Amino acid sequence: MSPRLQKANNKQPPGLPGNFERPDGPDTASRLFWLGVGFAVLGVVLIVTGASADAGLKFAVAGGTLALAVRFFSRHGFAALLLPFGLIASLAEMLKNRLDSPAPVEVEPASLSGQPLGEGLPPLDLFGPPGPPAAYGAAEDAGRAVVAALAEFNVPAEVTGVRTGPVVSRYGLKLGSGVSVRKLYTLEGDLALALGVPSVRVVEEGGRLWLEVPNRKRGTVVLRDVLEKYRDKLPKGELPLVIGVDVFGRPLSLPLEGMPHVLVAGATGAGKSVCVHSVLSGLIALFPPEELRFIFIDPKQVEMAAYEDLPHLAAPIAGTPEEAVAVLSWAVDEMERRYGELKRLRVRSVTSIPKKERPFPFLVVVVDELADLLLSGDAGKEAETLLVRLAQKARAAGIHLILATQRPDARVLSGLIRSNVPGRIALRCAKSGDSEIILDAPGAERLLGKGDALILVPGQGDLVRAQVAWVPGDVPAKVSAWWRENRPGAGYLFAPQEEGKAAPGPSPGKSRKEEEDEALLREALDVALKHGRVSAGLLQRELGIGGGKASKLLAEMEKRGWIGPARGNRAREVLVEKAPE
Repeated sequence: MSPRLQKANNKQPPGLPGNFERPDGPDTASRLFWLGVGFAVLGVVLIVTGASADAGLKFAVAGGTLALAVRFFSRHGFAALLLPFGLIASLAEMLKNRLDSPAPVEVEPASLSGQPLGEGLPPLDLFGPPGPPAAYGAAEDAGRAVVAALAEFNVPAEVTGVRTGPVVSRYGLKLGSGVSVRKLYTLEGDLALALGVPSVRVVEEGGRLWLEVPNRKRGTVVLRDVLEKYRDKLPKGELPLVIGVDVFGRPLSLPLEGMPHVLVAGATGAGKSVCVHSVLSGLIALFPPEELRFIFIDPKQVEMAAYEDLPHLAAPIAGTPEEAVAVLSWAVDEMERRYGELKRLRVRSVTSIPKKERPFPFLVVVVDELADLLLSGDAGKEAETLLVRLAQKARAAGIHLILATQRPDARVLSGLIRSNVPGRIALRCAKSGDSEIILDAPGAERLLGKGDALILVPGQGDLVRAQVAWVPGDVPAKVSAWWRENRPGAGYLFAPQEEGKAAPGPSPGKSRKEEEDEALLREALDVALKHGRVSAGLLQRELGIGGGKASKLLAEMEKRGWIGPARGNRAREVLVEKAPE
């Protein structure tokens, strides 16, 4: 090729001075272009990662300017530089404004903590402050310690998983070949000593083998926190008993209407009273008086005193055995009345009726110390008869029993009561025999106390381990006062004065029934004066009346000062020499 033709082929585009070539060539312009691109990319990385926004902006602007300038200059001449510089300036201004502007503030939705669980229900702030953050758990080397302890007793095993709750941790076990699970049960005491804990428990559940070991640091469970967890989805059942949390720390509630009666028992200091108050507080957090009423029987006359203002009460709190018999007699009559209403409506139970159409509320009878009631002579025997009758028949009428005792022995928990009260909550017991009476199985004697419980749910084969929620002592009074202020119209369904107990003596204008009651009372006094002593059994024999009526007569005579107070199983003393005028 001639020099003239070669020069013509290498001719530069118009407007490109000197020896510059296109930026895609391997010369200086191309290197400058890619250098600019590199600086721009570095700047973007610095901005996005937040390492240095100012430096990133400078690198991005400088690199972008260089790259665009080289490309436009090499292709379109100097006049075309105005366009890229304008774009770069605009981009730089936008980036600067974006960096200088404050970050948008994310507005979190208002917290519902402490608010009621439903319309017309008390705020959860009344149930005490939230508990401390969960700080319990198994030690990091606890799994190895379990395997080592088992190996000491020639039980080869491996830990297949760990699940931790506030009180105990569960270790899933896979035993070596030829090792019997039965052997593991016999080693529970030895394993506890080897691990340095009060007790361990072997559990077969869900087709797996578990070893429950107490945590080194025990967690705190408060009722307020448990109720808060039910905010999005209320507990299952028509009448849920909020117990606390299960062994894995999940909220635990039991449907009372399905149990349908519950026995709460354990040794002194094990948490029986806390369990009762937790259950009652959970119920009054979920139900207004229109849907739920209570009968409280408190032989000690101190445990239930905080609920005196509660509008859910169907009757005044019964303190004496005679008052207990009177209110239980009314409950039996109410049960029969409800069955008549169910028959009229042609339904089998109250739960078959839609909630808004139910003609009567649920009624829960709570006896705080069953032993003090049942071992109080003739009145105690009559009370046991009435309780058994309610336990046998009252479920469909929406009447349920919660019986609590610190004396889980055969004298208190007779076969009739145990067979008709299938739901059981066992706190720590003094001996395995007490556990057998409560749960029909040992195990409660190895509980840790302070609300650690085993629960027997009817129809469920395995015992449920739970930690009962703690309730501050002032909660019942505070919540009762709130309900009284917001439901001032709720009154008693049964009051003793309606049964002829209020008047101190005859008065003009009495109804025929009141006159008959007064005449019977005078006959009872004549019996007392004749024998020089008086008891419910004596009145039943002499007057041909039932135990409930006899107990009411004794209570009225004591109120008028005619006879002395109850003295255990002994007959009462007569304080007057003749019948008052």
